[in-house]
Amino acid sequence: MESLENPVYGSEPPRRTTNGFGLTSMLLGFFNIALLLIALVSFIGMMSAVNSANGVTFQDYEVLGEEEIEAMFSEDAEAEAPVASMAAGLAGCLSVPVMLIGSILGFIGLMQSNAPKMGSILGLVLNLPLLLICGCGMFMAIMLPSILM
Repeated sequence: MESLENPVYGSEPPRRTTNGFGLTSMLLGFFNIALLLIALVSFIGMMSAVNSANGVTFQDYEVLGEEEIEAMFSEDAEAEAPVASMAAGLAGCLSVPVMLIGSILGFIGLMQSNAPKMGSILGLVLNLPLLLICGCGMFMAIMLPSILM
């Protein structure tokens, strides 16, 4: 008779020490935060470059009309700060798919049995609120002009 210490007779499979889905979701959450910070800093840099090119301060925006502000940014945004405008647009557009993929991987990591859940939970905490905020912002940007007209 063989001993019971043989792994063949174990009732449970050995517990894994890492969860690949959870770890990836967590890393995508951190990457997403970095993307949003890059987009914010690039947008502020683009705004300051356009303002300095036109000799406008932030207090002058109260006096300017919407048409002047729109014309100022449509003419000078890419000419004065091309790298900042491209970085802001790319980081802003790339962050939504990263959030979506990170949230899906976090849910998959939570559903795995016999795997640690901390990375999945942290990935969901980092990705889901940002996904909801960006989704609501996009929804408002789409719906607000139709409501105002």
